Amino acid sequence: MMLRFFHLLFLCLSLSLTSKLYAQNLEDQEDVEYDAEFRTGPAPKGGYRHLIQAEISSPHNLANEANARAFDGIASVQLGYAYQTLKGLYLGGVVRYTGFNIYLPPAVPGAIEGSSVSDINNHFLSFGPSISYITSGESGVGFMPEISGGLSTLRYDGIKIAKYDNGFLTRSISDMSWFASLRLRVLFTPFEDKHTHFSLFVGGTYLGHEFKKEPLGLNGDDNLIPLSDDGGSLQLHFGLGFFFLLGKKN
Repeated sequence: MMLRFFHLLFLCLSLSLTSKLYAQNLEDQEDVEYDAEFRTGPAPKGGYRHLIQAEISSPHNLANEANARAFDGIASVQLGYAYQTLKGLYLGGVVRYTGFNIYLPPAVPGAIEGSSVSDINNHFLSFGPSISYITSGESGVGFMPEISGGLSTLRYDGIKIAKYDNGFLTRSISDMSWFASLRLRVLFTPFEDKHTHFSLFVGGTYLGHEFKKEPLGLNGDDNLIPLSDDGGSLQLHFGLGFFFLLGKKN
């Protein structure tokens, strides 16, 4: 009887020790897998072949004077793709939408006082090639300048021309121009995932399009009369970006 008791006790102790060793082995494996999957710091030695970007920013007009006063920025969204040619150097293309709205609905010239207002909005669609360079340190914080340029189509909508029943007749103006853009970005890898970067950036875009007050019916606005409408348009952008890097390059 006593012998059987010792046999049972020995069996229980053996099972308990085996389960503890197995659990410890699983924990060690999980630690190894975790260290292998999540690392901080810069990209691999050769970097990555493909770069996909998405950015959103707040646009502000700086020039010409009348344009800068007449319109307030709504939002700007940029999408892009680039391929690494040399270490850290990416060539690709971008497409960008930027929207503005009239700063204050001014009265339409010739309309009955208080009966009509203009609600003009301005849409830019820009696209063209880009060149960028990525550099980052062991901390996972990096720097990325980008130069882009190309064509920009723009359209002014909601230009009211006459009162019609309870509404107004409106018209639109379209134009095509060129643009040149520079963006300076600070990159972060917040989730210890080297494929994913977030950015804060500031950028400037110059467009050859020359805003004019008269075609939009704004030449009679008291706030715009003393301001010049000569020269192209300069936009300032502040925003956030998301970057995804694919295709390890040795």
